[in-house]
Amino acid sequence: MTPPDEGRLAKLFDALVGLDAAARARGLDAAGIDPSLRADLEALLDADRSQDERIDSILERAARRVNTPGAAARATIGAWRIKRELGAGGMGTVFLARRADAGDEQRGALKLLRGFPTEEGRRRLRQERRVLASLEHPYIARLIDGGETDDGQPYLVMAYVEGETVTAFAARRALSTADRVALVDRIAEAVAHAHQRLVIHRDLKPSNVLVREDGTPSVLDFGVAKLIDAAGESGGTSTRVWTPGYASPEQKAGAAVTTAADVYALGVLLGELLSGRRPDGSACEPPLAPSAADGDLRGIVAKARAEDPAARYATVDALREDLARWRDGRPVRAARDTALYRTRKFVRRHRGSVSLAVLVLIALGAFSWRLGVERNRALEAEAAARTALNRSKSSEAE
Repeated sequence: MTPPDEGRLAKLFDALVGLDAAARARGLDAAGIDPSLRADLEALLDADRSQDERIDSILERAARRVNTPGAAARATIGAWRIKRELGAGGMGTVFLARRADAGDEQRGALKLLRGFPTEEGRRRLRQERRVLASLEHPYIARLIDGGETDDGQPYLVMAYVEGETVTAFAARRALSTADRVALVDRIAEAVAHAHQRLVIHRDLKPSNVLVREDGTPSVLDFGVAKLIDAAGESGGTSTRVWTPGYASPEQKAGAAVTTAADVYALGVLLGELLSGRRPDGSACEPPLAPSAADGDLRGIVAKARAEDPAARYATVDALREDLARWRDGRPVRAARDTALYRTRKFVRRHRGSVSLAVLVLIALGAFSWRLGVERNRALEAEAAARTALNRSKSSEAE
């Protein structure tokens, strides 16, 4: 499938996934796509429907165990009582839940993962969950629980975050360019923390970064894509979970995923926050006014999202260093390093000192010019006096 087909397939899937069977059929007919692309799309829609039906079945059985009026709204999974659905996506369905054995005090976001791993896959899921639970950072939504339902459906419980997506927050607050860069830098700090613990996010995008009212970002779903891939790989194939527009070229190609994939996604996220437009060119929702990004910032975005992983920043910390250089007005690594560029950066960074030095040079120049003028006047006066003296002597001799 070519990249344009991938983008079109993703858009059609998003448009049709929420419709009933009849409406989906009409939508497929109206799309007018070739048979092979339609077959791929129908397969994706069927897979999504079968997963949703299984998740609904799990919730119904859990609700029946509660056996009280209105039990469907109080289904329990493990130690968690389901309150309501928060959303659904390619990796699973997320519910707001409260811990049933903690007096309803602790809230969490419970994600029922799609896919049904083998015993080996479940072993790897448990192993990866322990790694994810070790991530302790103020900008990472912590993994607090996990397990499998009675019939083997895996689930994770993350700390519940009250906030809005990073693009929606930037739009509502009308953030300046510097504030948008600072927000991405904090997100990158969380990603770098995970990389130090050998955890790659794999699916960074605005919906996976919520920002609280006080401006604190919280990155969701760290490593969840790997959990699902681990389940798929155990059967000899990979689910290759990624989001169109935010996934690196190597992810889309099915190649090995490294930290360079997160560097790419951070570059895409920074570009979206600066331009107010999604990777496919459509406007952010809610509308986000573009900011004034200079050549250096555009260069940072371009380097982070280079097609070749070797051309990107080697690490997230290297990207953060360039963002810090931009904030301080120093030369950035992403720019072409020339003497003129460094001089211009030096002048901008030390504008006060340079201005004072220029004033001193102007004053010295003016003083030197004045000395020269006075010297010339003195020489002219001396020459005039000498001429007058010579004339006087000539007159006396006559």
